[in-house]
Amino acid sequence: MEASHPTVPGALAAPGAPNILLIMADELVATLTGAYGHPVVRTPNLDALVRRGVRFDAAYSPSPLCAPARACLVSGQYTSTNRVYDNAALFAADIPSVGHYLTNAGYDCVLSGKMHFVGPDQLHGFRRRLTTDIYAEEFNMLDNRSPWALARDPAAFSPERGRGRHAGNYVGSNVHVGRWHHHLSYDEETHFRALEYLRAQGAVKGMAERRWGRPTPAARPGAGQRGGAGPDGEQSQLGQSPLGAEEGAAERQHASGAGGRPAPWFLCVSYHHPHEPFWPPQDVWDLYEGEEIALPHFPEDLESRYSAMDRWLNANHGVRHFQEELRSPESLYRVRRAYYALITYIDRKVGELIATLQEHNLWEDTVVVFSSDHGDMLCEKGMVQKRIFYDPSSRVPLIARFPGDAHAGTVVRQPVNLIDLLPTFLDLAGVPDEARLPLDGRSLLGLLGGSDTAPRTTFAEMHVEDNPVPCFMVRRGRFKLNLMVGVDAQLFDLETDPGEWDNLIGKPQHAPVERELRGAIAERFDFERIEADVRRSIASRMMIREAMRRNGTLWDYTPIFDSSKDAMQQYLR
Repeated sequence: MEASHPTVPGALAAPGAPNILLIMADELVATLTGAYGHPVVRTPNLDALVRRGVRFDAAYSPSPLCAPARACLVSGQYTSTNRVYDNAALFAADIPSVGHYLTNAGYDCVLSGKMHFVGPDQLHGFRRRLTTDIYAEEFNMLDNRSPWALARDPAAFSPERGRGRHAGNYVGSNVHVGRWHHHLSYDEETHFRALEYLRAQGAVKGMAERRWGRPTPAARPGAGQRGGAGPDGEQSQLGQSPLGAEEGAAERQHASGAGGRPAPWFLCVSYHHPHEPFWPPQDVWDLYEGEEIALPHFPEDLESRYSAMDRWLNANHGVRHFQEELRSPESLYRVRRAYYALITYIDRKVGELIATLQEHNLWEDTVVVFSSDHGDMLCEKGMVQKRIFYDPSSRVPLIARFPGDAHAGTVVRQPVNLIDLLPTFLDLAGVPDEARLPLDGRSLLGLLGGSDTAPRTTFAEMHVEDNPVPCFMVRRGRFKLNLMVGVDAQLFDLETDPGEWDNLIGKPQHAPVERELRGAIAERFDFERIEADVRRSIASRMMIREAMRRNGTLWDYTPIFDSSKDAMQQYLR
């Protein structure tokens, strides 16, 4: 049966539909925050958000990599559904995303910061972006894929053939403190634009509330002596005094809202940090002077514990070039101190966003969600960056605060996924089921209200980048299984082995759970279809990339600011 159409654009938002502020970090390890109980890392604003909201203790990225994770989040679909397989994969314009759904539900949808959309559509339903993106929007990152991944042949693997990238950012000699760079500049612009958007929305709300409480022109001395149009040529529809530019925007917003309040908004604020390079500002670096910083443990048999996926990843990350420094206590201390400092840097941004909501009377109308696209191995197991299913890489922080501090102090231990955020937002916005196209995610609200008590299973995928075969992760209850199709597998009991050191594959006492989790992956995913589509995608993109280079074709997004509008009007419809 054909899905019914969503609410038409311009329709009123559902009564009581909240504003939604989604705050995204990049490569943030959940357990390295005070909000998740870390004794050293200082995150007072995230800590406060947890006290006033809900913390999800087993939230996972659908793909521990920037572009796929973000495409999955906004589409509510797994990688094999939306086909964003890697950091150079097209995110198609015909996939409905959070911006499309919420725009049609009466929201103003705006993005500030990084989202790593690849392709000519750089909006995906957002009305506008307040910044450009930080990385290329074309297919150029195919150059970073491993030769064996592009060849789709595990036999082509050689530890000496990797591209030799990324690992160099994880050595202490490459940590620079107090040195300004474009990643910090990007986050500062992202933050400034987001704050200005919130201030403008607060001003609109305040103007609307004050204006609707004013007496009519006839009731005031001297009323009616001037013409009927305001400075911008706009006349109040309610027969009141002429409107200034901001008040005109307030009336338009009010008229498009419901229940006597301006139309709601969805703002995504997405920062680059604590993603490397680890070059923190001096003030946050100084916070960790003399602190005891726990360092990774490297067992003597570490190499023999590596899976095939670990070896593929380490080779293409260039770990072999920095082996000694990646395990040096002095180097590890310096890298972790810088990472801690950058987490505090992001926490301060969160605090400023929340303070702005409170200052401008938006706090009690707004749901605040904080998360990251994935985590970072940060030299655990001698590995760097992401692209792997171990918890430091694939697990993410997920915190949600609701108006009135509803569900404050709740901790959810069921496994959930970033793809669950879209259906959650649609529930909050009052979008009915019949107005939704098929989604892979499940709303999180039932976990809070008690209506969803069934055990949950969640998945992650990594099919290209450094991998020559489709690779999957499944988490159900206390167990996690990582599957490299036809090559290797790992099974971990996260309750007894949170460090994921003891691979239970092939152990008789765990054979039933191994069969169960292998079956869950096979039931959910079509291995042959995915592999065939990955091969098609790589071949197509390699050919198109060459033509784009010859033609000088770019998909960069240029933010639009109207010189005829004042500084606040820039952020309003």
